[in-house]
Amino acid sequence: MNHCNNIENFSFSERDRLFIDANVWLSIFSPLAIQEPKLEHIYSRALSLIKAVGASAYTDTHVLSEFVNRFAREEHKSSGARKRKFKEFRQSNDFKEVAKEIGLQVKKIAIFATVISNSITNSDILALMHEFENGNADFNDQVIITICRQNGFTVITHDGDFALAGIPVLTANTKML
Repeated sequence: MNHCNNIENFSFSERDRLFIDANVWLSIFSPLAIQEPKLEHIYSRALSLIKAVGASAYTDTHVLSEFVNRFAREEHKSSGARKRKFKEFRQSNDFKEVAKEIGLQVKKIAIFATVISNSITNSDILALMHEFENGNADFNDQVIITICRQNGFTVITHDGDFALAGIPVLTANTKML
């Protein structure tokens, strides 16, 4: 069942418990914001509303890891260093400024959202791997879905894979609405 709502006309309240996915952070705080200004505007506005009403925002370390790695790879892809392998780029002087910028953006995220530790158990992992092995789900998405179910979170994402996740979703992705 589709539990997706349009984030552009959602009425946030202080009771909301919102888990923010990496693709939303990337659309606001990374080079992807320049590539997708409409998404940057929509999700930035939503974060402003969340803050204004005092809703609770969460993310976790694996989402931050996804954010950091994707940001760094986008910078590598768009830089003149593309001819070098990514690990060579990461170890270069060129990367130092990129790393500082990533650090600055992660600090903004950590100030805005509570970074939680997930409580996924071994039995959860076994169930998630069963779904993954059958080709039915992306592992990272399954982890987020489990975290949201365990904590009563609504996920804010632009990832179409969440359309039928069975959890509340807020999105600007028109294909999910």
